Amino acid sequence: GLARAFTRVSSYLSLPFHCLADRLVYAKLRRTMGDSIRFIVSGGGALQAHVDEFLDRAGICLLNGYGLTETAPVISLRSPSENVLTTAGRRLEQTNWRLRNEDNTADIPKGSQGVLWVKGPQIMDGYHQNPQATAAVMQDGWFCTGDIAAITDHDQVIIRGRAKDTIVLRGGENVEPELIESPILKIPFVADVLVVGHGEKHLCALVVPDPETLKSRFPDLDDKIEAASRDPRAGALIHESIKTTLAAAHGFRIFEQVPKIICLDQPFSIEEGTLTLTMKKKRPQIEALHAAAIARAFEDGSPNVHLAE
Repeated sequence: GLARAFTRVSSYLSLPFHCLADRLVYAKLRRTMGDSIRFIVSGGGALQAHVDEFLDRAGICLLNGYGLTETAPVISLRSPSENVLTTAGRRLEQTNWRLRNEDNTADIPKGSQGVLWVKGPQIMDGYHQNPQATAAVMQDGWFCTGDIAAITDHDQVIIRGRAKDTIVLRGGENVEPELIESPILKIPFVADVLVVGHGEKHLCALVVPDPETLKSRFPDLDDKIEAASRDPRAGALIHESIKTTLAAAHGFRIFEQVPKIICLDQPFSIEEGTLTLTMKKKRPQIEALHAAAIARAFEDGSPNVHLAE
């Protein structure tokens, strides 16, 4: 009751500011988009929460949907009568969904998050002439989306992120990070790398510099990772090397290029929890550990090379 009352009072207090914003900004935006538009639909890449909220305040009905190429492509869509922000709406008719744990051994109840599986007439039969890839995502007619999701009590889906390593950029482009990381790892100045960018406009690379090869280029450089990660010359050289390696001339598409890098002052390790016992990188843990640096790198106007602090 108290929280509801506080929310109501806050709404009343903000009403004059909203009216002013509507007159100065929102009304002009609605006129620019055309008075006959009833609603617009968002799909492809992840819808940013601030965009969802801004258009709602502006009085523009945005219906967010969700789907994949394998689902032809729509699974769910918000409706004008039930346009709940941050969700991707209810499932289409004749479409079923469920949440499973990442090992696909048990269902996850509503309210919790798990890997989203879907079933319906729009789901593909399989990948063309690729039974192995089909078997990896299909089970008794159910398709594994590879997305981590939660389903509300009102049967609306909220997409949290990816269970697979696939990066989905804001424009809807799918990027397999291993295909970008492999050529970067061939650069002599790079000891290790992890590419991030899910839900962003472009990719960014977390780079562990190789101090020995960098010292051969810059003799006065200390042969420690910490020194290499803080040296502007080393950062610039690594950035330029990645740019050259992933150039269109080498067959890389524009969204597969990496315009920004973050130089790390420590290698990935088992002790730090960023490597498995078999020395595989733990992507979620690495992204969580460097979340602040990643957020700064994706800010508009941030530099292309972020050195360790």
